[in-house]
Amino acid sequence: MSKLYPHFCGTCGSQLILEKKSSIFVCISCGNAYDYDYFPEDSLIDEAEHSLRSGDFVSARMSYSYILYREPNNCLALRGHLLCDLEAKYVSNLIATEYEFKPGVLYDYYMEESSTQFRNFFSDIKFLSELKDKRVRLEKKLEDSKKNVDQISDFLDPYKTRAKGGWVDEAVTQTKKGIKITQLLCLIIATTALILSILAMIAYAPKLKGDEIDFTALAIVIVAAIISIAAIAYFISAFTAAVSRTAEAKYIVTNNNRSYLRAEISLTEVENALEETKDLQKIVMNRAADTERRILIQYGVFEKVNENPNLDDSLQKEQRALS
Repeated sequence: MSKLYPHFCGTCGSQLILEKKSSIFVCISCGNAYDYDYFPEDSLIDEAEHSLRSGDFVSARMSYSYILYREPNNCLALRGHLLCDLEAKYVSNLIATEYEFKPGVLYDYYMEESSTQFRNFFSDIKFLSELKDKRVRLEKKLEDSKKNVDQISDFLDPYKTRAKGGWVDEAVTQTKKGIKITQLLCLIIATTALILSILAMIAYAPKLKGDEIDFTALAIVIVAAIISIAAIAYFISAFTAAVSRTAEAKYIVTNNNRSYLRAEISLTEVENALEETKDLQKIVMNRAADTERRILIQYGVFEKVNENPNLDDSLQKEQRALS
């Protein structure tokens, strides 16, 4: 924690507390009072900026608060205090995918207290929070839209295969290649057997009037005829059922294709809206970063922040990215 908070009495070393009404620090042990002149403002600002960049938001917030007690419209302190509220070291952190804006931040307060020159900085931060909320909603909607497209696609895939037609069920066709030719050959054989059976029965007709009848051969002919009729009936019913399934599949595909196209259009719209939001986030972030740089320059801490040897490499890289 920063040495600036808590402050300690120069006489007894006890902790000092801030009296808000009088804006002075009072020792809790000996009662000595200290005003802001006791704490150099430049040092206070430097320590606040260092605490912020180091991620010590508690110390940084308290240091910025001390500055704001003396100068309520100090844009540097307002901007630092806001970043502490958001628990963000840099403006660039605010558009990171994993960053979540803290609820209950009083953006309007910061805009009202800041000077007109830098008011757009605080409005941009508020806008970034709104864009992040929109981005979260769009990402959730995008996930739902993808699921919807996948569900419709999974539903239609088997019907698309069946809608291609054919008198052999698509499942059989997919598992046994050449089954159509086999079925066709079986149908030809059954038809041929039926025709031969009918011819044989016609040939046996005159013999029925005579005395010599080969009942075994006649029975074989009749059984062959019955089997042939049954086989032909099976193939005809299979063909009729396949045609019916094909027609049904075509109807389902045609009607559900409209839903699929609508789902794809919705998905594309969500994807475009999400990309536009991301691009707008970058634009607003760059604009806010530029305004922040001007605030730092105006208050004379820009070079100190950018050239602070105490900052680690990663923080220096992020700071250089802002500039």
